[in-house]
Amino acid sequence: MATAQQIKPDDRSEAENADLAAEFSKFQRDLEALKRDIASLTQTGAQEVREEAKRRMNEAEMHAHEALDAASNEVQEIQRQAEKAVRKNPLTAMGAALAIGYFIASLRK
Repeated sequence: MATAQQIKPDDRSEAENADLAAEFSKFQRDLEALKRDIASLTQTGAQEVREEAKRRMNEAEMHAHEALDAASNEVQEIQRQAEKAVRKNPLTAMGAALAIGYFIASLRK
């Protein structure tokens, strides 16, 4: 880089322009490198977000299946208990069914 004593007053603007051009060129290279780094980070971050979303969806699906299985088992148990009660007391069950049917019919009128 030229010093002030080496630069003549007429040449000063050309030397400054050359320095500015070199600095601007370095700035452009740094900016391009920064753009590449940001693009890489964005792609990596997006991939991580997709993987996390997929993992959470799989986890939610697993919990939903577990809840469905538990509900299904509960319904089957209630059905077994109802069948057992009807077999044990068939007349009581028939009377209860008639009473419920009568009540529902009276509500619809």
